[in-house]
Amino acid sequence: MKAYRFGLVLFAMAFAAAPEAAADGYQVVQTVRLGGCLCTAEVLEDARLTKTMRNVLAGVGVMSAKDEALFGQFGKAPMKNAAIRIVGPKGKVMDHRTFDVPLADLREQPLALGIPKTPIYSLEVDHSRRDASFAGPAYHFFSVRGGKFDWVGFTDQGANKRSELVPTVSAANQFSLVPRADRKGKDFLLIRCDPQQSPPGPDGDKSATTYTRVHYEGGEWRATQDTKPGDRCRGAPSNGTQSNDTPAVTPYAARYPDARRSPGYR
Repeated sequence: MKAYRFGLVLFAMAFAAAPEAAADGYQVVQTVRLGGCLCTAEVLEDARLTKTMRNVLAGVGVMSAKDEALFGQFGKAPMKNAAIRIVGPKGKVMDHRTFDVPLADLREQPLALGIPKTPIYSLEVDHSRRDASFAGPAYHFFSVRGGKFDWVGFTDQGANKRSELVPTVSAANQFSLVPRADRKGKDFLLIRCDPQQSPPGPDGDKSATTYTRVHYEGGEWRATQDTKPGDRCRGAPSNGTQSNDTPAVTPYAARYPDARRSPGYR
């Protein structure tokens, strides 16, 4: 009887672990077990994309003749944009979001922000195909509440306006995680360079750097902002405030090692 019951338990576990199939035209390229819920997050991308295609899209590697031939199919049917979904313990899709670019990567470990019982994850979406100073990765942050995505947003204390927190890393934008004022957690520090934003200084410098600090207070994220004319867009502070938790900008092939992808990933 004990062996029979054990067999039933194994069967139930196997059944619970079977997720719904990916949507038409998509492949599951990453699966991460989430904290704070009995669920996992799955990143989905166009099923026609191979590893080489993905790397070349991000400017890493050279496309083979075979992949070049396969790439021609996107002229007839455009590439699908990346998506992320939450899958529950019985394989049911509980929430879903599609982005405006074809490539995405979910950091497996939550950020160390010092917020009790609220694991917050970082999702990188690849905007490296944008033009000039805006080309680079953008980051979305989320926790899970009631089986749904709870995307991190903040209230601008000056304008009293709420926005989703989506920092970018490019020639004109940077961000880092810096110690909170009470030293018990981390804040987001967003840095934006505006080369022609301010009147020229004595040396002809017209640049201005805007620093936006997003901090957790009273159960919500709030933002304060400071613009420094003539700061020559120096970027992130170099006084040791940058945290090891800051998502790193690494070559695309390194961001997508085979070991982190689904068995069917080519």
